Amino acid sequence: FWLKLSIEYSKKCILSVFIHKNQPNMIATITDTISKDGVNIASFEDKNRGEIAYSIIDCDNDVSDRIANDINSIEGVIRVRVI
Repeated sequence: FWLKLSIEYSKKCILSVFIHKNQPNMIATITDTISKDGVNIASFEDKNRGEIAYSIIDCDNDVSDRIANDINSIEGVIRVRVI
C-alpha cells in the first residue's frame, strides 16, 4: 500500500517510525512506552489505510534500543525503525 508522507523535522530530533495494526489504544501504548524513560515527543504524526497504520515520532532525546525493543514487543506492532 502507499501512504503519502509530508513531515518536517529538526536535526536535533530523533526520528522514529512505527508500522502497526490500526487498532484501539496502539498510539497510547507506543507513546507511553517512549515517555517512561523521560523521552520528550517533539512531534507526532499517524496515518492509516484500513488495518495498517504508521506513526512517525520526533523525539528531543535519544530513543534507546531498549525502548525500541519494548515497542517492537507490543502486540500489533509490525516494525520499528529509529533513524
